[in-house]
Amino acid sequence: AVDYLYSRQPAGIGIYSTGYQWNIITGSTKDFAAFPSWVAGAKNAKQAVSWCSGKGFTGGRIELVQYHANGFDADFLCPKG
Repeated sequence: AVDYLYSRQPAGIGIYSTGYQWNIITGSTKDFAAFPSWVAGAKNAKQAVSWCSGKGFTGGRIELVQYHANGFDADFLCPKG
């Protein structure tokens, strides 16, 4: 799937999931550690910011965290560093 996405859109690729879903679907594989995690499930912006310093479910860094804000989903782009 990753090879196909690169062939269609050579921009960055991240993998969107929750840690729970990733573990159930992939058995916690680290085969995708080169790709950043786009993590869902933070309760608010403050929690989203704090998740950026953790390790993603792929084994790589966390690049984006989705959180709830005023009844909608919002995204926090983690600083690269």
